[in-house]
Amino acid sequence: MKRLVYSFIFASLVGMSSCNDFDVPVTDRLTEEDVWKDETLVTGALANLYDKLQVEQNSAYFEGWDVWNVSLTTASDEGTGAFQAGDLGTGDVARATFNDEWFGLWADTYKSIRGCNVFLEKLEASAMEEKLKNAYNAEARFLRAFHYFNLVKRYGGVPIVTDVQSYTGPEDLPALQVPRDKEQAVWDFIINEVDEITSELPVSRDANSRTRITRYGAFALQSRAALYAASIAKYGEVQLNGIVGVNNGDADKYWEKAITASDSVINSNQYSLYNKYSDKVENYQKMFLEKRGCSEFIFYREFQAVDKGHSWDLLNVPFSFVQNGYGCGQNPTLDLIEAYEYKDGTSGKLKLKDNSGNFIKYDSPLDLFKDKDPRLRATFYLPFDNCRGGIVEIRRGIYDPSIAGNDKFVTSGNKDEYYKNSQVKILGKDGVWDTGDVGKTGFYTKKFSDESITNIVGNYSEAPWPIFRLAEMYLNKAEAAMELGKSGEAEAALNEVRRRADIRELSGEVTLERIRNERRVELAYENHRHWDLKRWRTAHIVLADFPTNALYPWFVWGENKYIFTTGKAPKPNKVFQTRNYYVKIKDDDMSSNPMLGPNNPGF
Repeated sequence: MKRLVYSFIFASLVGMSSCNDFDVPVTDRLTEEDVWKDETLVTGALANLYDKLQVEQNSAYFEGWDVWNVSLTTASDEGTGAFQAGDLGTGDVARATFNDEWFGLWADTYKSIRGCNVFLEKLEASAMEEKLKNAYNAEARFLRAFHYFNLVKRYGGVPIVTDVQSYTGPEDLPALQVPRDKEQAVWDFIINEVDEITSELPVSRDANSRTRITRYGAFALQSRAALYAASIAKYGEVQLNGIVGVNNGDADKYWEKAITASDSVINSNQYSLYNKYSDKVENYQKMFLEKRGCSEFIFYREFQAVDKGHSWDLLNVPFSFVQNGYGCGQNPTLDLIEAYEYKDGTSGKLKLKDNSGNFIKYDSPLDLFKDKDPRLRATFYLPFDNCRGGIVEIRRGIYDPSIAGNDKFVTSGNKDEYYKNSQVKILGKDGVWDTGDVGKTGFYTKKFSDESITNIVGNYSEAPWPIFRLAEMYLNKAEAAMELGKSGEAEAALNEVRRRADIRELSGEVTLERIRNERRVELAYENHRHWDLKRWRTAHIVLADFPTNALYPWFVWGENKYIFTTGKAPKPNKVFQTRNYYVKIKDDDMSSNPMLGPNNPGF
């Protein structure tokens, strides 16, 4: 009998280790029959499939020197890299344009899909009890559907492969080299898979299995997939005979499906918007630090230092708090900061001057942000914010009213220079400077940052990564309902999120733009914005020569107050070409299968 070797680890799918492929023959340990009738071993095989799921957590985009060229945050209008080297580039090359293959994951994803297909084939042939077999089958099919979601939002149409492909010799190649299915067929495959598997998935999981998918996690995938398909149908263009694009006339049915799937999650009573703390800044900030999940997380990835930790804190801690040579990470753009409304629902544009055009003088830099949406301070470190027992001292320089003209604004190229022989340095210890690796926009990232970590080194961070959370379901529903003209439903869903945030609820004034902005701030730095701009087909407009704007605090000499100006950070303007709505299939992948052609439009 064929013999296989498996290396398994099973511990609530957190400490998942690598595992040999299911179809690798070896020698002496467990027979295939032994493995597929043992629930623990099968669960271990499943754990390996989870481990290979690309969920786009930010921490995965900070490995080695590939810091910025694979960051979905800095590839949008959300943020920029602090490093002087560049924005979307690495090393000493500053680039603002996309590499056409960035964010691609063709080969690795198809390897993972093959793993799912092998698992399903072995499972089907096993002697496992039928009910358990059906549950495992549904779980593996969800993972496979998630892989296809990652593919279709990048490449459009891709080959839908649901059987194990076998190669015994060159004569097998024609059958293995399959063409791309149409993009709409891939979206339909994902949506239909969820419809077929949800009844076999559990409503909830026990503590030991908390990171495994549930029925409502599958509906969350369906909600997001249907929303994307609807957007592309309405705003995209069908090209290459349907290999990319979705039929415009089908937009409404996908909007409806997004609402239905969102409602399945919302009305399940399995989740609730996180409201553990009365202070709304504290509440929103701490939601992302609940290491074993919270009431709002539908499907999420856990981490455990050191082997399964990540390096978010190492790579994002503000400049003066750096311990091991890294830090500063992704700085939010001023545009994102001003997307956060005031609590009364008015525009979030910062109040730098009065009605007469004079600078408003603030006693503290933090006073500039008084009455802003509490999520702002929970998501980012603002100038002179508290951090790790200290202050994030962000100052561009000195404003000296005794000096004539624009020379009143005094800055320096030397971070250690004092002003007029005083004990006040011209520059703040955390920027804003134009040189070096200090933050360049006047802000730092707080979301996912764990100040309880005192030894800030790599892989010590354990903040979980939310793949699906309840707030997104409300926002998905709001957007889809508004697109269908159901403004009442849209408003009700939107206000659920605004109420938790403690900003004014809307009444008869909801618009698609306000829903999109709510999504922008609620889901900031969770790697949604890049894909949202793409599916709305607005990226080539929003990112057309997009400058990274910064906020500059100035200490008013002799008055112990602050004023603010804005400016362009020393970063190349961002550029997005229309061809980048789809990722280029790499030449190696195209050459390995001539049936994949043609490549995506523009390539």
